[in-house]
Amino acid sequence: MKFFLPAFILGAVLNLFVVFPEAGLAVYPEFMSSIKDIEHIAPSVFIREDSPGFSLKTSSALLRLKRNGVLEDAVPMSGLEGVSGNGQYYIRYAKVGTEIEFYGMRERFWKQKSREYPYLSYSGRLIFLLNGDQSAARVINYNGNEIGVKTIPGRVCSVISFAERGDFGGVGFVDGSFKAVGPDGSLIANSVVSDGGMVKSMAVSDNGRFVAVHGGDIKGDRVEILHTEKGRSYEYPLAHTHISKTALHISDDGRLAVLDKDALLFLGSNARLDFSVAIDEKRDGHASIKENNLAYAIGYTAKQGISKFLIITKKGKTIYKRDFPGESFLDVTVDGSLIFLRGSDSLYCYSLHEKAE
Repeated sequence: MKFFLPAFILGAVLNLFVVFPEAGLAVYPEFMSSIKDIEHIAPSVFIREDSPGFSLKTSSALLRLKRNGVLEDAVPMSGLEGVSGNGQYYIRYAKVGTEIEFYGMRERFWKQKSREYPYLSYSGRLIFLLNGDQSAARVINYNGNEIGVKTIPGRVCSVISFAERGDFGGVGFVDGSFKAVGPDGSLIANSVVSDGGMVKSMAVSDNGRFVAVHGGDIKGDRVEILHTEKGRSYEYPLAHTHISKTALHISDDGRLAVLDKDALLFLGSNARLDFSVAIDEKRDGHASIKENNLAYAIGYTAKQGISKFLIITKKGKTIYKRDFPGESFLDVTVDGSLIFLRGSDSLYCYSLHEKAE
């Protein structure tokens, strides 16, 4: 009972803030919870589906939520696991261990000798195993077998990235080289960032037809859009230099969204600027951009240390924004009409609709 009244009041307050912006779009808060009290979450009464919708890993557990916010499962974790994007598979490893173990739904599938660090694609079909000196990533599948190119070598790995809801992935290095592979490990992109510099960020479209690479040095940065089937690439120079990675999102038709220091940039597949949206200057660190068929959802931390959340239409109109002063970061996941925010301390869920229901 001690959790019921606070959850009820909080839910009532949150649901007062319903936005009906232009073009008939509406944003509804659905549920929220502190991560440490997630078992007491007050689920949304408006979401009827109880199918799996969101997963998150903490230092002690892998938590899976249904789309309405109900906690479906909590798998104990030691803190050293690589987890697939859908939360269905994970690999246990140790910093100074000699073995890795692959699990699905609490059942161990295989174990093998390895000192590598695992990274899993959305459904766990594609797995990168990064060696200790970060000079190569071995490519295996969920059966534990090497596939495709088998190894992606380079000089000091700087980024590993997977498609958000596909099983394509890419690896970039400080020497400027990068490669991307398909679900079977076959090569779909292989190049070096132009004008020298390192690979700082990567993104791969869900269908594998496009790869976005952010690279540069202390003098300047640029982004490149590679058309994997046509073998073409296009570049766009950024106005600012980033010390490390920034948020990228590449769609299935090659449209690229980039979080620059003080603006969100939206480029066509030919890397020409469609429009930009000014934002409060970002600080270096975690940020994310996701999209559905209606809009983009962006989470980042501003220079002043306040985490910010925005929803921007495909035409560049900001229809919703909110500050989260208590969160040191925000990670965004989109599942159809639902937008999940994972902060350092809490979870939030919104739904986006074309019209009020």
